[in-house]
Amino acid sequence: MLTRHYDGYLRECGLQSSQLGILFFAFRSGKMTQQEIAQQLSMDKATLSRNLQLLIRDGYLKSQPGEDRRTRFITLTAAGKKKARQATPLWEDAQAAMSEKLGKDFEGLLSKLNQLPSRLSQ
Repeated sequence: MLTRHYDGYLRECGLQSSQLGILFFAFRSGKMTQQEIAQQLSMDKATLSRNLQLLIRDGYLKSQPGEDRRTRFITLTAAGKKKARQATPLWEDAQAAMSEKLGKDFEGLLSKLNQLPSRLSQ
């Protein structure tokens, strides 16, 4: 339900919320491996691979070989930065709409959702 809400707002820019999360992470992190992305975003391998393939295909991310054949580094392209900037106000609109619907409960929910990955890994 939450994903559908955010994806509905992002539809205008052609991204899904999971893809925007990857772009935002790449924007903050610079060069990273697929494993690092999966760990930071708590995303399963299949979902991450599918989203990375689409983002690379569309020119928003670039994949480069690492030190060995098993490692690939993922970086954000200029087109990816532009797409993340385009999507940011849509994401903010989705956040505002969710906050309006949930009222003061929204901040508590958001805080609990942000704590979930670290709590589950303990």
